[in-house]
Amino acid sequence: MNTPVQHRRCVFPGCGLAFEPPKQELAHEGHLFCGQHRIGGQAFMQRGWSLAFLVHWPSCRWCGVLLPQKRYEHYIEQGFEPGQYVYCDAHQIIEGRDPELVAMRGLEEARELSEIPDERLVRWPLKHLNNLTGPLVPGRVAYVGGYSGGGKTTFMRNIIWRWIMEHGLRVRYLPLESSVKEVMTGFACFKAGVDPDEALSYRLRDRADAGDTRAQVQRDELRCAYELLLRDKYFLERLRIEPMDTLSPKRFADAIQSTKAMGADVVVVDHVDHSEGDAGDYSPQIQVSNRIQMMALSGAKETGIPFVLTSQLNSKLAGPDPLARMRPPRPEYLWNRGSKEMIGAIIIGLHRAIDPYADFSLMKKVSKGEAEPWKVALQNTMAVSEMKLRFGRGTPTSTIYLDLTHGVLTDRSRDVFDRPAPPSAYETRPAERPSSTDWMDT
Repeated sequence: MNTPVQHRRCVFPGCGLAFEPPKQELAHEGHLFCGQHRIGGQAFMQRGWSLAFLVHWPSCRWCGVLLPQKRYEHYIEQGFEPGQYVYCDAHQIIEGRDPELVAMRGLEEARELSEIPDERLVRWPLKHLNNLTGPLVPGRVAYVGGYSGGGKTTFMRNIIWRWIMEHGLRVRYLPLESSVKEVMTGFACFKAGVDPDEALSYRLRDRADAGDTRAQVQRDELRCAYELLLRDKYFLERLRIEPMDTLSPKRFADAIQSTKAMGADVVVVDHVDHSEGDAGDYSPQIQVSNRIQMMALSGAKETGIPFVLTSQLNSKLAGPDPLARMRPPRPEYLWNRGSKEMIGAIIIGLHRAIDPYADFSLMKKVSKGEAEPWKVALQNTMAVSEMKLRFGRGTPTSTIYLDLTHGVLTDRSRDVFDRPAPPSAYETRPAERPSSTDWMDT
């Protein structure tokens, strides 16, 4: 009677072949491997890896095949942990792209984002502005557009000051249009209640030297404000300013890395279009700008904080009519619009607003260049229009009106259009008159 053949199955990772070992060496541990893997298997066992370890040998998540030894050693070198998903050589390209895992991670991240602590949301310090766009979310980029001389720096200077002094935020500030001296003078003016433009233009000093008592008092208050800020550790610790004239990819990368090291709640770049290539890089300006916009988005995600970038609006696209630059700007007015629309979760535009009761004949003169635009503008007013909200209404129609008095921005207490019209008022068409509900918190 023939003795039944005792087949064994090779336990070498990725094999599993059934084979008949020699009878005289049936109990020898080395024959747990087939002939092809006998030598390698014995060496494998000599490393001290027991059969119990082989039972838990990881297999490819996609196809189920046990990992080859070299592939497994690769994962061990990277810090493999039990339960980690691994892939064989044939399916290693799927790693990081596994559809099910991508969806699972996305759901986990979405759940975390929906439960993000309130203190990590950066809210605008102006109520009506916060109502227009919502808070700034970590990992996202916001753009603030404006024409040349249209108030971008004034706007951001006000926002940064109130973020620090009222909200206690740590602000990483890259001023490309202003020196550190000008920035700090602006903040000292806020502290003293002095118009920053008056101080920076030296008109305040000239008026004081001419015997203007009020100007002399303001200069004294400004001197005190400098001293107070120099001793204000709360303010100095929260303003992380880095001066630079132009923004190159390398400088921006260094600034992002230093932001991670020193910690910040929000990054502000004013303005992002002052860009140039790195040394030896002769790429076109548009390509350099594209890289910087993408770096802003990746930097926001990497640091887990929002980035606010001011940007130039192209006045040529608005047309030669000065009144066109006093109406809500369109998204196509942004320089390098394609990248910024793709990257920006929030895009708002700053502009002066036309007085709805301005005289019609004067409007015609301004349009022809025969009168100054400020004569038909709403006085002491900065208009902020929605150009794009990724998670908003989808049409750039909403505009809010902020009070700008002596360089200080505040929420208006009433609708700028809710006032009696003078006898000679020019009645605007309904389509040209913004609704009060577009900016008031109803």
